[in-house]
Amino acid sequence: APLKILAKCVADFPTVKEHVKYCATLGLKYFVPTVQANDFEAVLVGSAPSVLKQVASLRKKRKDKKRFVFFGIKGGHDFLLKNKIEPDFALAVDPLPKIVNENFLRDAKDCKYFIASQCHPSLFDGLLEREKEVIIWHLLTNQLMDWSKEEDCPISNHYMIPGGSTSGLRGICLAFAMGFRKFHLYGFDSCLQGNLRKV
Repeated sequence: APLKILAKCVADFPTVKEHVKYCATLGLKYFVPTVQANDFEAVLVGSAPSVLKQVASLRKKRKDKKRFVFFGIKGGHDFLLKNKIEPDFALAVDPLPKIVNENFLRDAKDCKYFIASQCHPSLFDGLLEREKEVIIWHLLTNQLMDWSKEEDCPISNHYMIPGGSTSGLRGICLAFAMGFRKFHLYGFDSCLQGNLRKV
């Protein structure tokens, strides 16, 4: 039989729209892309099972701060900190409220949090209560782009970042828009482990 894939967004557009509107009330900085490439290499760390075997490699790269810049992607942020590896940046795109209870729970010393405008308000509130530096960025989607053309839209003329449907895939495009041209991807396999019959 042919493979049939049924895709569904985790949040409908009216919900996403309300999240974006909330962001506009916070007075935070919005991300602006650069056209200038830099000489650093982006180390993007997700939280898939493969990353568990990469701690030594990550620690080695972290020692060379003149070459590598670390991105903790959702759960990758806390994974790095648990292993005494400080991230420079953290990012998320997931609009679900559960994210605030599952990610960015550990404290990083000097980490900037690039949180997509579609993320749940509680994530912004939680980070700001902890006095974290939060930068807002927008995902390029057909619906957000169409809405941004309306006169009363709070994100009219804002930059939008294209990419895939996960925080990791958007993270690559975000890092590119920041000027990075070399990328090291960890924990991007999006796999499960253990007894899958129980899942």
